[in-house]
Amino acid sequence: MSAKKRKYLDKYIRFGFVSLQKGDTEVPQCVICYKTLSNDGMRPSRLEHHWRTTHPALADKPKAFFETKRQSLKQAKMDGSGAFRQQTSKVVEASYEIALLIAKCKKDHDTAYLVDISEALNAINLKLQGKNINIIMHHDTILAFMAKLDLWKCRIQNGNTASFSNLDSALIHSYLDSELKKQIFTHLTDLKAEFIRYFQDIVEKREAWQVIRNPFQCEVADVLDEVQEEFLELKFNSSAEEDFKELDIETFWVKYFPVYPLISHQAIRILTMFGSTHLCEAAFSMLVAVKTKYRNR
Repeated sequence: MSAKKRKYLDKYIRFGFVSLQKGDTEVPQCVICYKTLSNDGMRPSRLEHHWRTTHPALADKPKAFFETKRQSLKQAKMDGSGAFRQQTSKVVEASYEIALLIAKCKKDHDTAYLVDISEALNAINLKLQGKNINIIMHHDTILAFMAKLDLWKCRIQNGNTASFSNLDSALIHSYLDSELKKQIFTHLTDLKAEFIRYFQDIVEKREAWQVIRNPFQCEVADVLDEVQEEFLELKFNSSAEEDFKELDIETFWVKYFPVYPLISHQAIRILTMFGSTHLCEAAFSMLVAVKTKYRNR
């Protein structure tokens, strides 16, 4: 006789757990370290044991704190495996790998740091899934985050925890000791290395796409030979420069495609790339909806 399956109750959020569906089984998942327990673990005593032994520093947090974490988890759109859905797969994979490394730590201050870095990673993930964002904006967002990692490393080296609010609060009556400083510095270094590994050509592409970002601040040597003459005509077109200030980047290049087809074609080809599978899926879903609407008429 099979064991009776336990059901998730909304009150379990006070222990920092939400419901996750794995196949036909419902299991509890921690909103901080993302660890899942078995279905049998869906009972207050097991959930509280995990919380008190793994995240003791957050034991006094109000229910609203965990509700916020639940919403962040929903927005990140976790899939049935318990890992982040591959909408911005490269960034997500890097962030999840680092989060797992940090989650193995048991100390209060390590847990506070885990909360901070998880929030930062969720924030960049959501930015990359936003509407009206193109691949150039994706690259800018990633480069900005990588620069922040360098800033955070520098601050941590100097004993400054201002970049990590939860850690800063946890240390209000103590200080950042050398062991913890080394551990956090190592985590940030590993995360930066993951981003570099996944986005090896990001700096090169940023330079190559500069003419698309703003052709009026580029030099002729910055563009390909076959479009240099057309580029010069565009650069010294004062009306086009005024339009560039008023229009969004996509509208600008579409408007001037009939006038400067070679360079505009290159720009539009880049700007129409899907920066994430999430945007690709959303576009195809919209296309299917439109086709269905007209088919039913």
